Amino acid sequence: MQNTEIPKPMQLLAGRPLVGYILETFEKIGITKNQTWIVTHYLEEQIQNSFPGYNFVHQPQIDGSAKAVEYALAEIGAEFDQIFVINADDSMFYRSGTIASFIDDFQSKKWPMSLITVKKELDSLGSVIRDKSRAPMEIWPESKCREQNLKIKEIVCGTYLFDRQWLSASIDKLKPMASGEIGLPYLLEIAYQENHPANIFELKNPNEWMSVNTPSELKEAEKLNFR
Repeated sequence: MQNTEIPKPMQLLAGRPLVGYILETFEKIGITKNQTWIVTHYLEEQIQNSFPGYNFVHQPQIDGSAKAVEYALAEIGAEFDQIFVINADDSMFYRSGTIASFIDDFQSKKWPMSLITVKKELDSLGSVIRDKSRAPMEIWPESKCREQNLKIKEIVCGTYLFDRQWLSASIDKLKPMASGEIGLPYLLEIAYQENHPANIFELKNPNEWMSVNTPSELKEAEKLNFR
């Protein structure tokens, strides 16, 4: 984000920290502070001071979203048998009704995991690939999407629900990516290989999701800020 004095979750969008938007949405649908764990690393005291009352988990190094979840699982009480995972930098525009519907959909069925996707034409991201029966099968990286001339992509939005028992048993099966990080989205492939495909909850409104990783993307997000 070209600003070394502010951690990315605290970058301001319309005058408010990125992470504050999803925390407000959680409150609207009844997810309380004591049910929420925020995983932090860089300049984490800024986040802790700005959002008192939440549970915080320290990630010692940037080694991937799956490792962040592992650190959190070690702190989350055994009474929680469903785990909701969401990114701070791409969850600002979710409507509370969308998140509530996502949770209801997951709880009404026996999925090992459920994830939100959106269909967009973006060159910089990979895509979910489905089999002939439309079950989510694997994730193609950006390079393979280009090789196969895949224009419209089904993008993983970084929002998941897991059966805790399945998550705990499966997360160690993930292998590091080329970057060395361990990515949570690839649990989708493990679920498929085990003949229990993940459930896909596709966004009806593509404008409810946008990833903010650069100053230019933050400017674009300002234009989309309808909340």
